[in-house]
Amino acid sequence: MKVTSSRVDGRHPYFAQRPHIPLIIIPGDELMCQNMIDSLKGHEAPIWVVDSKYSGQQEWSSLLSHSDIYVVSDINQLINKCPVDKRYELYAVLDQHNSEQIKKLILSHAPDVACGVLERSAGDWLQWYQFSATHCERFSWWVDDASAQVSGRLSSVPVSVVVPVYNVVDWLDECLSSLAHQDLDGLEVIVVDDGSTDGSGDIAKKWQMQYPQRFRTIHQQNSGCATARNTGLLAARGTFTGFVDSDDFVAPNMFSSLYRSAVLLQSDVAQCGWTEFYPDGRKVECPGNESALLCDELSSRPTIWRKIYRTAMLQEKGIVFPAHIRRFDDLPFQFEALLAARKLTTITDCHYFYRQARPGQDIGIKDERLLVHVELFEWLMLRLESEITRSTAMQAFRLMLNTHYWGWLTIEKSLKKHYLNNISKQCLGASFPLTHFERFLLARKMGRKMFNFYMRLTLCSLVAGLGSKGKSNG
Repeated sequence: MKVTSSRVDGRHPYFAQRPHIPLIIIPGDELMCQNMIDSLKGHEAPIWVVDSKYSGQQEWSSLLSHSDIYVVSDINQLINKCPVDKRYELYAVLDQHNSEQIKKLILSHAPDVACGVLERSAGDWLQWYQFSATHCERFSWWVDDASAQVSGRLSSVPVSVVVPVYNVVDWLDECLSSLAHQDLDGLEVIVVDDGSTDGSGDIAKKWQMQYPQRFRTIHQQNSGCATARNTGLLAARGTFTGFVDSDDFVAPNMFSSLYRSAVLLQSDVAQCGWTEFYPDGRKVECPGNESALLCDELSSRPTIWRKIYRTAMLQEKGIVFPAHIRRFDDLPFQFEALLAARKLTTITDCHYFYRQARPGQDIGIKDERLLVHVELFEWLMLRLESEITRSTAMQAFRLMLNTHYWGWLTIEKSLKKHYLNNISKQCLGASFPLTHFERFLLARKMGRKMFNFYMRLTLCSLVAGLGSKGKSNG
């Protein structure tokens, strides 16, 4: 029997880490590499080996330097002879010849831990990932097709999608239909009806009755979008959580694509591109930037609806939406989530369809309600106060300047001066551990328009200060 050099060198995080638990080895055509063989020298529990060529128990005992070895010729024989009603670990090389039998073994009695190699011929690795997540406490597979390691834990729900709903009867069916027909097995959709009065709650019930395995509906008194999102986030059972606005819709493969990207690249956040569409039929595609960096995304416009976030990360960091603020609540959430993330991945495909120019949209507001941005940043800076660093402060300042510049451009002409007076105090105040000179340099690096806006804020602040001083002297 020849020991070949494997594409996996034995550094599986779960392989042979519990010497007192029986181990089942299904090596396939490629036998284990020397590193893996060496790691079994101290194994105390029995080892079962499936050897289709049946090299023999004596040869395997000699190879692994282990006396308590049982060798069988196929997996059916293993199931009949091995006491799989007890705890065990599994190492397997899955290929087109044994994948169905290995699935049968796991279904008959799931291992505590499964690891090994998923060869190209075994089929789509994501299906095997989801199968393992449904049946195994822990698993770690080397994906031959992608030359990458994917690991996970027991979880029957890959992604939870939270949909806050309030009086969107004209658009809700299209939204929920697009989620009902997602091609990701196990995905759950949590519809939070925030006290709708137009029949939106009944539409949500209809979809739940039609697809009971996919939809869950929560009804609550009207409390605002942030509270509705928090309600859905609290109920989410998925490894990842995403958010879809109830007047938008998504491509059938959006969440499978994001999930595949996040799992394969071990990301905490995955995002895609989107398409803006207007009542007159006009569409504008905004592809995702594959080279996007976390540090740059921190100061970008909030687009939580095209992303999925690792649920455990959100829970560990206590990241929620500001329930006391009624609009634009996605801004601080996105900043905190991206700040907490270790890795972000982006796919270029425009999977999300973002409706524009709908009556009642927050993005269409042009009056004093835009001053809510001041309150949002006060809340965000309070949240970051205990652990803010100079680098974080720079990113938050860039986001603040971008956001207030957009607000100033958007607000009605008669309110622009009033808007500047309010935001200048925040942008130039002591909220950030940055000097005035550092802010000056940051604004300069953001381009001419942003620098001119910063200087306008500075002038506004100086004029206000002189006016206040004049009143005091008078």
